Amino acid sequence: MTMNKIIKLSLIFVILIGAIIGTLVYLTSVKSIDFKVARDDVKVEILRSDSNDVLKSFTGSQSVRLSKGDYFYRVISSRYSDESIKFTVDESKTININPVLSVDEIRNIYNREKEAIYNLLTVVYPQVSGYIIADEKIHGEGDWYSAKLMEKVSPRDTPEVYRLILNKSAGNWEVAVTPRPIISITEFPDIPADFIRAVNESPSNDAYSLVFPE
Repeated sequence: MTMNKIIKLSLIFVILIGAIIGTLVYLTSVKSIDFKVARDDVKVEILRSDSNDVLKSFTGSQSVRLSKGDYFYRVISSRYSDESIKFTVDESKTININPVLSVDEIRNIYNREKEAIYNLLTVVYPQVSGYIIADEKIHGEGDWYSAKLMEKVSPRDTPEVYRLILNKSAGNWEVAVTPRPIISITEFPDIPADFIRAVNESPSNDAYSLVFPE
């Protein structure tokens, strides 16, 4: 075998080894990330943590291959809150994305539904006129409503406080939890626990308050 052939074979061998090593490095550094998006009408963008360049964008759930490192995913929607969440790729995994309604969308739903809610409460609970509706919240996709009923008393007295939850089904609002001081999560397993926690907790800045007329 001539020296030239030996050199050529050596070069080919080195190139093959380099290709194999490169492939192994790529396979071990790139991971499959399954993005499970709860809403089909939101756009998701993937960005590096140190750049505003969009690496990938998609609508709905999708699997994306990413190199190890830090990233952000950004939710873009006219109906849901735009948010940027940091995540780290160190292994293949699933990331669940559950967009929440934006404050403007919640306000729009509340303004659209409050008359129907008011009508239901006054029919089911005629005595509601003796209470202040406080800490009203819209939950989920706008199909859940929670509030507190605060007894109208003089400023020096402590009012009785009752909590309730309504659910909108087939276009109509219904009472899901009748007024009570505290709502038990275990008693109502069909209602998302975070909705119940929200009405049990103190008033929040994004809640509404309304005084029913006498």
